[in-house]
Amino acid sequence: LEIRRELLVPDDPVIADSLTALAGYHRFVGEYTEAQRLYEGLGNTYYSARMLLRMAIQQTNSRDYIGGEIATIKAIELLLPLKKYYHLYGCYNNLGIIFNELGEYDNALLYHNQALEYSRKTDKRTELELITLNNIGVVYKNQEKYRKAIEKYQEALQYNTLHIKHPKWEATLLDNIAY
Repeated sequence: LEIRRELLVPDDPVIADSLTALAGYHRFVGEYTEAQRLYEGLGNTYYSARMLLRMAIQQTNSRDYIGGEIATIKAIELLLPLKKYYHLYGCYNNLGIIFNELGEYDNALLYHNQALEYSRKTDKRTELELITLNNIGVVYKNQEKYRKAIEKYQEALQYNTLHIKHPKWEATLLDNIAY
């Protein structure tokens, strides 16, 4: 990371905040990278893949979509033979988010639907399905296919215990419908 100090304005809080965020990003990704390498060296494929997924999510959250995609695909390659469906769900959900952010909506829907399939193979099925149906709705919203988006949000609202077990998701879905 090279910063041209002559371009910095002294006491600029925006620059300070940006540099802090950038340092945090590099610290997290660096820690995950180091942990992943250690697990890989120990032959622990599962934990190596988990670190790749964590790194990928951090990269995606920081808008490093290429890095996030690469790390996610590497994690999938390790997780598929292990049949770790919960983490495979996380991988495909992350790819769906990446492609939605890139405006590649067909790929986003493809990956979110794959995530939905993996969610149904986990013990956290309901919560993961809610998240994925919401994410699919967001993709449709971004495509300005509002009827399809509302259908997905309403499908998620059909879960009987939503308001008790997942009030945050109920609020999110209702907010998305109102939008």
